[in-house]
Amino acid sequence: MWKPILIILVIFAVLGYGYIYLNKPTVSSTDLSAIVTNSRPLQSSLVHGLPINVVIGDLDVSLEPVARYKISAMLLEKKRYVDGWEGKLVPYDIVLGWRDASVLENVENLPITQSVRHYQFTVSPATNMTSNYIDNHTSNNHIIPATKNVLKAIKSIKIYDKITLDGYLVDITGIFKSEKINWLTSKTRNDTGVKASEIIYVKSVKIGENIYK
Repeated sequence: MWKPILIILVIFAVLGYGYIYLNKPTVSSTDLSAIVTNSRPLQSSLVHGLPINVVIGDLDVSLEPVARYKISAMLLEKKRYVDGWEGKLVPYDIVLGWRDASVLENVENLPITQSVRHYQFTVSPATNMTSNYIDNHTSNNHIIPATKNVLKAIKSIKIYDKITLDGYLVDITGIFKSEKINWLTSKTRNDTGVKASEIIYVKSVKIGENIYK
């Protein structure tokens, strides 16, 4: 009686281990320096940003790099999107905070919700930050992973992890079936509203001491 049950348990254990192994990102290199989140994201101009062409089924788009971009911040919230062409190209939105918005005592009392590619937060006295400060020191980021390994790394990040993303801010133009696409990235950290999110083509992710490319 117990033998079939034991066999089933072993099969589930093997399948579970296989799933974890296949979804675990591979470390590309290591950097022992601590991730410092007390500075603003680094954005620099591009002289010649070559477009990145992406074709996924009926989706045919060009990612136009508009700036080099590097951000070291705390993950405040993360949401997976699967619907439509957006879910194929931009599978994750992540909310990042820096300076006081990366201090655990401040953000653990900061409720954040994400929906339809936007985020909202609710300020309370325990937050120790004003609404205006949070607007200027957090960002909603649309993530385009450059590789499957980067996607796995993004998937593995936990809330309140400190991370560094390195890549490009990009505009997305192209077509999906008969639908024209024109999705532009924010180029400043001080904007708010519908068009205030950064679209990041992520080349590498640092989590702790590990770098994933």
